[in-house]
Amino acid sequence: MITAGDAVTLTQRGYGNVSVKEALIAYLSAGVRASQDTYKRLLQIAELSGEWRRKIASRIQSASQ
Repeated sequence: MITAGDAVTLTQRGYGNVSVKEALIAYLSAGVRASQDTYKRLLQIAELSGEWRRKIASRIQSASQ
């Protein structure tokens, strides 16, 4: 378990180089549009859940209309 004050070391960057902050804004903030680039980078992450993938794909589609 990680607790306040623990040191955290980045050992690897994921594909697409999307930060947790960027991912959460893109997923949770319907009123705040992430950039199309962020959405596309998120969809390139193989580990992204189906739920997240559907929501992000929907945002890409609605932004293009």
